[in-house]
Amino acid sequence: MNAVPKAVIPNGDFDLAEQLARTEEEIKNLTFTKKRIVAQILERNAQVLESKLKAKDEPYGDVSTEFFKVSYPKKVEWDQKMLADLAKEIQEAGSYVSDYIKVSYEIVESKWKAWPSEIKAQFEKARTVSRGNPSVKVKEEKDE
Repeated sequence: MNAVPKAVIPNGDFDLAEQLARTEEEIKNLTFTKKRIVAQILERNAQVLESKLKAKDEPYGDVSTEFFKVSYPKKVEWDQKMLADLAKEIQEAGSYVSDYIKVSYEIVESKWKAWPSEIKAQFEKARTVSRGNPSVKVKEEKDE
């Protein structure tokens, strides 16, 4: 753990900074340990888990061994090009695409920053910027 010099942290927050740094280190270590243990559990029980998954109607959900409940989440991916083509067909047939497909638009922030100002001006009204959740970390002492 990196020691935090008292001079770096004003307003008597030294103890909190030390606690936070120690807790972050413990979380990192525990997360690594948990991942290793879970990998061992899955490896040791692979045959039983696969067998139980195959016995189900769908290859996801919860299965259990003697000591563990293992959850396999359902993961769905859609071919975006194919959906766009189908949406076009629905629209051309006179139906509302929104009755069948949820469409959303996203602009990558790094691309937005690179746009010419004339184009940005057209989109500015559709853009809302707000503050996200704060993240607190202990400042590392820099070598001088």
